[in-house]
Amino acid sequence: MLKMGKTTEIMDTLTELKTQKIPDNLTAKHLIILYNELHLNSDATALLEQVYYGNQSDEEMAEELFFSYVRENKLLKQQNHALSMYKSFNKDVYSQWAVESMYLIQTNMKFETRILDIAYLLLLKMMKEPDFKIDQPFALLFIKILKT
Repeated sequence: MLKMGKTTEIMDTLTELKTQKIPDNLTAKHLIILYNELHLNSDATALLEQVYYGNQSDEEMAEELFFSYVRENKLLKQQNHALSMYKSFNKDVYSQWAVESMYLIQTNMKFETRILDIAYLLLLKMMKEPDFKIDQPFALLFIKILKT
């Protein structure tokens, strides 16, 4: 319908669906795609939060929610969510996303606190773990950036 130029009908349907509980993740995924194609990022984020917080074991939805925060430039939420994903799913890439988010927070929001110190300590702690899987040269370069 979107490719056929029926944006008004789609918008009406999406507005109607906002008040209803989405029955399953497959339906939610299709709605999220529509929201994103229509550049309704906040609606996509709200739906993702509803779906993910209903089932926090769904790693795919967790990642989708993180990227939705990225699209909306919600730096604090993306950093907190990345740390939450790291704790829940124990994948180094999520801690890397958290560190990168902390860097963006510091450079874009000019916090009084030194969030980069926290990011630096987190990255050092992770590098000491025997099953650390993030590319070592990247991690070392990022540590160098964080300490400048």
